[in-house]
Amino acid sequence: IRNYPASLKDLEACKPVYKEFDGWDANLSHIRAFEDLPASAKEYVNFIEEFLGVPVDMIGVGASREECILRKQYV
Repeated sequence: IRNYPASLKDLEACKPVYKEFDGWDANLSHIRAFEDLPASAKEYVNFIEEFLGVPVDMIGVGASREECILRKQYV
């Protein structure tokens, strides 16, 4: 199903559908270009774009506002 079921009985019968990805251990906070991300991180972002059908324009790589990859420039 694509929507949350109204019935708890229906919810109980649901099985999750998910995809697993390889992770990464590197600190990404210094990265400012998509091309410089680890291959597994790029694969993850590409999957999100394809699955949702929308581009990922901004990727946070740390806690600071400056720790961000901007793939589209906003005016």
